[in-house]
Amino acid sequence: MRISLKFFLTVTFLLTLFTSIQAQRKLGVRPTESGGPLIYEQAAYDVQEYDITARVFPEEKKIVGETLINVNIVAPTNWFVFDLDTPFEIANVSYFSEKDFVEIKFKRDGGKIWAKFLQTLQPGENTTVRIAYSGNPRIAPKPPWVGGFMWEKTADGSDWIVNAQQNDGADLWFPIKDHPSDEPNSVELHITVPENLFVASVGKIENIDINENSTKTYHWKMSNSINNYNIVLNIAPYKIVAEMYTSVAGETFPIKFYALPESEEKAKDIVDQTIKFLKFYEKYLGPYPYRTEKLGIAETPHLGMEHSTVIAYGNEFKKDKRGFDWLMLHELGHEWWGNMVTASDWRDMWIHEGFQSFMDALYLEETKGKEAYLDAMRARVKNTRNMQAVAPREPRFAYQVYLAAPDYVKSDGDIYGKGSLILHTLRYLIGDKAFFKGLRRMAYPTKQLETYTDGRQNRFVTTDDVKQIFEEESKMDLDWFFEVYLRQPELPSLVIKQVENGNSLRWQTPNDLPFPMPIEIEINGETKRINMKQGRAEIRLKEGASVFFDKNRWILKKGKQSKNMKTQFEGYFKAINDHEIEKALSFLSDEFQLHFTEFNVNVDKKSYVDVLGWDKGANGRVSYEDLIIEDNTIKGIFTEKNDFLRILRINELKANIAFEFDEFGKISRQIYTPLPNQPSFQEKLQSVVKWARQNRPDELDEIYPQNQMKFNQKMAERWVRLLQEWEKSKAGV
Repeated sequence: MRISLKFFLTVTFLLTLFTSIQAQRKLGVRPTESGGPLIYEQAAYDVQEYDITARVFPEEKKIVGETLINVNIVAPTNWFVFDLDTPFEIANVSYFSEKDFVEIKFKRDGGKIWAKFLQTLQPGENTTVRIAYSGNPRIAPKPPWVGGFMWEKTADGSDWIVNAQQNDGADLWFPIKDHPSDEPNSVELHITVPENLFVASVGKIENIDINENSTKTYHWKMSNSINNYNIVLNIAPYKIVAEMYTSVAGETFPIKFYALPESEEKAKDIVDQTIKFLKFYEKYLGPYPYRTEKLGIAETPHLGMEHSTVIAYGNEFKKDKRGFDWLMLHELGHEWWGNMVTASDWRDMWIHEGFQSFMDALYLEETKGKEAYLDAMRARVKNTRNMQAVAPREPRFAYQVYLAAPDYVKSDGDIYGKGSLILHTLRYLIGDKAFFKGLRRMAYPTKQLETYTDGRQNRFVTTDDVKQIFEEESKMDLDWFFEVYLRQPELPSLVIKQVENGNSLRWQTPNDLPFPMPIEIEINGETKRINMKQGRAEIRLKEGASVFFDKNRWILKKGKQSKNMKTQFEGYFKAINDHEIEKALSFLSDEFQLHFTEFNVNVDKKSYVDVLGWDKGANGRVSYEDLIIEDNTIKGIFTEKNDFLRILRINELKANIAFEFDEFGKISRQIYTPLPNQPSFQEKLQSVVKWARQNRPDELDEIYPQNQMKFNQKMAERWVRLLQEWEKSKAGV
């Protein structure tokens, strides 16, 4: 990915290695397994309904419960296998046979419980399994990303109990078939708590029973199919802030915020913002899916989660610099992407997170203008990791797509940001008309589905379904697009080379995958799209032409920073003072990559590098993530223009270096060649060493042992002195 620009600078880079371990934001513990390959015994039945009865004991942090699981048998089986987290003990398992429940034997294998029917059940049969259990659910170590229960207190000391379980599964608190491919058609909950507390959960509240033992039992029912991890409890002395909203479909439904008493007034603003967000989503995606239930929001001690009809909210009522609550915008959108449109396996979870992250940016375009949208997308490029496929073909556990290998204790993030950038590039490729029609069809494939509120609007999707819809709308073959961006991790790169009267362009992809992506080029202020059907093209340029490649960063490709550089033809500069240095680098973007050649340094992957004179952070060091490392060798570094200029100004040890820059301002190649009538760096180095062996042998042995330069600030200063003395000797001083 090179461009036809070369210039020569007199500079050297002095490096010092540090062995500090890179501090990374870690969750501290890996989630439990949820999803993954589905075993035959669990594929043999289809869950119809969960009916959960549970009493919550706040002082003991304990749950005593009984769950009824109604299932249709779809393949012959004499086993009923379900999931329940290991802290719980199972009192008994029974199933309905003929006229009554019959207790059956069971065995545990970690979080999986194998219960054996009295006979083999056949396809077409229906039965209900009853499990009685009790225990202390695990306390969430890093909610909501690593889940469990939170047993907190409100400002007045009342109990505040919530759970979150996206990456772990709802088996953290009740018996369930813990796989995303099987959602119940409905859920009923009968939750008993101390009488001063309110239970907010999914669906609609059917009844509140006042018991004689100073408790209340809350009966909730969700009449739509629901993701398993969305079946949650929110327990506190909640106050309800409510408004009615009329959907674009014509139905009126309630928006209810279950707020702590001290948050009641602030909750009103969230409800007002939610109405604005609803109008945005209904404009682009169609009606709110759960109009016969409610749009619920529950205040939680963790950040938030898209629990259907009872969204977890814990952003402390803060607006960002753009004037709205980003968390509420994001989690509300998951009622479409994730709750209505659902991945049947965790491998396709980018459809939940990537589509919603795209909507987050689209809201900026809707409210702040196109440039705000483009800025948001450009800012996401540098955070892509590209370590695993966004949509692998193999089944995955939840933690494998949300978190980073090998230990899965820190976030990966590509199903969010990279997923949204893939849609951003798709929008560019097929155009707004086809893209937004496809986006609407991804939510509601037909107008008829927009009228349903009984669960028929919900559906499972795969990455292939996404491809099919956008192919139909664009009338384009998009197989190559999905193969490059979703089925493998590496990004394409644009290779630009100078040819006679212009440049040749070529897409470089892993394993030479086809990639006929057209590219926008701005030449002297005029923009045109260059067709690259075979992944190649040539453009003709006049001498001195000003050129931008993909100026708005529509195409997701290799390149750390988000702005483009202006291309120029060959020019040679000898940087001898600040003015000429700035002139030589005037075309650079604010950020770029600097690649080393002669000064590659072998390092442990957890090392730091300190670059002389660089102001990166309070301690002047460059973090591990700024390094470009291949085969345990530092090949380069991500840097900023001002820091690079500072290096040039402070270093007195000179070297003649030629750089080639790609269209993002990345130094993609570094060549040591002499300036006109000047020795090369190597020639100069050899002359200094030869002179020092004769005149400063002891000093040379210290700073140049075994013919290897030592690069740290102290040694650099000694090299400078040697160089100055050598130059004086040449001048006869």
